[in-house]
Amino acid sequence: MEQNDVLYFLHIPKTAGTTFTSVLDSFFDYQSIFPEQVYRKLILDLPEDFTKYKLIRGHFGHTIYKIIPQNILYLTMLRDPIQRTISYYDHMKLAPTTNNWVHENFLSEIETSDSALQDPKKIPVFTNYQIRHLAVDLDIRSIAQYYKMNKRAFFFDTVEEFIHPDISDELLLQTAKQRLLEFSFFGLVERFEESLFLLYYTFGWKPIRSIWNLMVAPRKTSMHDISEHTMKIIKEYTKLDYELYEYAKELFEQRLFQMMDDLKERYYKPNLDKLSFREMMYVLLEKHYEEHFDYHYENSTSSINFDFSQKMFGTGWFRREINDAAKKFYRWTGPTTISTIDLPLSPESDLRIQLRIIGQASIEIRDSLRLLINGVSMESLFLVQNIHNPIYPDITPLIIETIVSKESLKNDKKFTQLTLMIKDTLNLRSLNPGYENREVGIALDKITIIPIVSAEYEKNVKGRISRYYTEYLRRKPDFEGLEYYFAQIMNGIIKLEDMPQILQDSSEFRNIR
Repeated sequence: MEQNDVLYFLHIPKTAGTTFTSVLDSFFDYQSIFPEQVYRKLILDLPEDFTKYKLIRGHFGHTIYKIIPQNILYLTMLRDPIQRTISYYDHMKLAPTTNNWVHENFLSEIETSDSALQDPKKIPVFTNYQIRHLAVDLDIRSIAQYYKMNKRAFFFDTVEEFIHPDISDELLLQTAKQRLLEFSFFGLVERFEESLFLLYYTFGWKPIRSIWNLMVAPRKTSMHDISEHTMKIIKEYTKLDYELYEYAKELFEQRLFQMMDDLKERYYKPNLDKLSFREMMYVLLEKHYEEHFDYHYENSTSSINFDFSQKMFGTGWFRREINDAAKKFYRWTGPTTISTIDLPLSPESDLRIQLRIIGQASIEIRDSLRLLINGVSMESLFLVQNIHNPIYPDITPLIIETIVSKESLKNDKKFTQLTLMIKDTLNLRSLNPGYENREVGIALDKITIIPIVSAEYEKNVKGRISRYYTEYLRRKPDFEGLEYYFAQIMNGIIKLEDMPQILQDSSEFRNIR
């Protein structure tokens, strides 16, 4: 991605897009991701400036280019038209009042798939749905203005210009094919893992071995539940989608083979023949990612404050989550017992690494934690007592610390790999019936890395920070603040003499005054 590029995932409903989105999000800082994903929320407050965003994902169709000034790199996922139609019907039945695409109770509680898919007033919503997302362009700003002026709720799938586009079927199909050809990436739901392989290859991202499936609704309607007559109707009204899908399958095969040929040409070794196709792809894609790692970070550093709102290249973690009370992001390790994160650390000095743990499946699992640096186990892990921490009023975080020599940081890769190993995982639902059904180990919200300095130097710097806190905020610094500012100073991001002004600019200082 170049500086003026923005990635846009054109999310067609019921194409595994929620899971795909969670994968995409991992590779971007939270602040660089456009937060809205449905038109209903977008048009309420249409931003004038999108330039701060690097990732946009949502149900906005191809039209998004009319309001985005950057160069758009399009991504999408496609699905077998019949399977997608049935899944879409099930979704509407499952959540009739919270649907983002059609008005409330578009399908009645007693309505069957046969009656709905034979209703001439409802079938247009299901007609060539994927084609329309790729080929139909709308005037977003005019639509937003109209619905706001008339104080009407906006439902994308009932907009007349979208369900009855003023364009011939031939031109619809031609436009969709041409646009798909120009997409930076597209995948197929029926070949989801291979699609992810192609995604990682396209952008030089680290392949994630364990993917969490989200929003997988229970299938209520099977192919056997649909009458022969209704199936005939579905096929008739999705025939353009079917032609697009057949074209997409051929194009997908071409891109997949091009990827495999390139990877094998550059990274192939005879021992790979002993691996399964899946394992071989992970090895090749890891090599591809290692070669492109420096595209994702400008410089290596000896100091990092990683707070999980940031992009992450690693595997063995669940998606990014936020603690509402603390307004802090965190991730659970899992579903495997090994989790990794790759960081651009410079091997110029010895480092202190701190992991802040805010949750655990069990104390035994937490206490079994081992930390490896570039595959070498760190034998000494120290518990840092955190007596005063107002960040989590209901949680007592634990900070685990180790010292890493600069020799341990040297390797033949462009990054340092931190590996967290625990003895087991537990199902969250076994801890609380209301929790999600997933296997987790420990939850972290921060990784702090700073170079080792003399004890006297550290004492002097932290002492001055403490004095500034007392002078301007009338209190001692909390552990979080002290460590944060010390790390910022050590990394050269701020100077010690900047501290008085920083504290005077804080909301806490203004409230005191």
